[in-house]
Amino acid sequence: MTSGGADSEALVRAWQDASARLPTGWRLDGIRCTSTGLAPGERGERWRAFAVHGTGDSREAVADDPEGALDELVRLIRSTG
Repeated sequence: MTSGGADSEALVRAWQDASARLPTGWRLDGIRCTSTGLAPGERGERWRAFAVHGTGDSREAVADDPEGALDELVRLIRSTG
């Protein structure tokens, strides 16, 4: 994924779609790259997506791109309840 405007719009659509597919009580809480810093050795290529439930329960999923992380997160939550 690059930093262009079209990619930003695709990520917004992926976020909205994932949010709409979450079971009642769950909400998306964030998405981030696995990088821990800007130095070459600190850069990550994977993405983590996070969701929380009103009860305080939380889930996270990892994938190679942000859209994949969101899809995996929804799949995980829907499969575990």
